[in-house]
Amino acid sequence: MAIENLQVGGRNILYANFEGMKSEDELLAQAAYTVQTLKVAEGCRFFLANFKEASVNAKFMAHIKKDAKTLLTRYPIVTAIIGIDGLKQILVQGYIRFTGSKLKIFKTKEEALQYLATAPEAIEVINN
Repeated sequence: MAIENLQVGGRNILYANFEGMKSEDELLAQAAYTVQTLKVAEGCRFFLANFKEASVNAKFMAHIKKDAKTLLTRYPIVTAIIGIDGLKQILVQGYIRFTGSKLKIFKTKEEALQYLATAPEAIEVINN
């Protein structure tokens, strides 16, 4: 599975790379692995996901919605995503409305990492 720990601005940022994934099984397996990793990543409060050229569909988003609401209330995480446009952006905006997530969409990995390196801690973001 494609997950890395990045150190940016003195922060540990968990990076899940869904880039280029076309198969629903591959996407769901990566999502499940990412959720498990976030649950055990003690002290990791910053997360970046890359969906560039990934075949995200409504079934995948339904799966993510189900896990994310529980995950984010138990483990406050500041989240940024990249590679979102067109239909994927509409699906993600629905996810944001459904979960109340404070995630931010960026065009580049560099912009997203800059945001995560300087963003308020997760608990502050969730309470605002």
